[in-house]
Amino acid sequence: MRFVFPPAPHLDKHLYRSAVSFAWFIFQRYIRKMPMSEAILRRTTFKLLGIGCVGLGIAGAFLPLLPSTIFFILAAASFARSSPALEARILKHPVVGPPVLAWRKYGAIPLKAKVFALVGMAIGYAVFLLVTQPVLWLAVVVALAIIASAVYVATRPSGPKDPSLDECSNES
Repeated sequence: MRFVFPPAPHLDKHLYRSAVSFAWFIFQRYIRKMPMSEAILRRTTFKLLGIGCVGLGIAGAFLPLLPSTIFFILAAASFARSSPALEARILKHPVVGPPVLAWRKYGAIPLKAKVFALVGMAIGYAVFLLVTQPVLWLAVVVALAIIASAVYVATRPSGPKDPSLDECSNES
């Protein structure tokens, strides 16, 4: 079945038809329709991934060295591709929602979370050195990975530059 565009009276008839034909060719060539079975599989996979991330996030809330916010961020991203209702539940949650929204809108990590993350990285590296007593090259590789992670966390904003734009916090 071929889609027919309505005529454009202000364009030359042949020029219009060739432009429409070319646009249809590009559409068919580069934007294929996803089969229903593939769409269901993709949606189910993202939903299961989101549920797993929520489970890890809940576990991270109770286990001292397992982070929780990153798993809720990943769960919200997974649910955005599979279940908007579950995504909305995460975003509206009074405890989990504000950090996820802050990350989405501003790429922000609250100052308290940054301090905990940086101290946790330092303690984790110290424990790694004391317990495993690695060879020099392994200690350097792990140190570089932790330093890169610490720089990334430290350079993220702590919130919006203008506090009046902060819609993510419940402190009003």
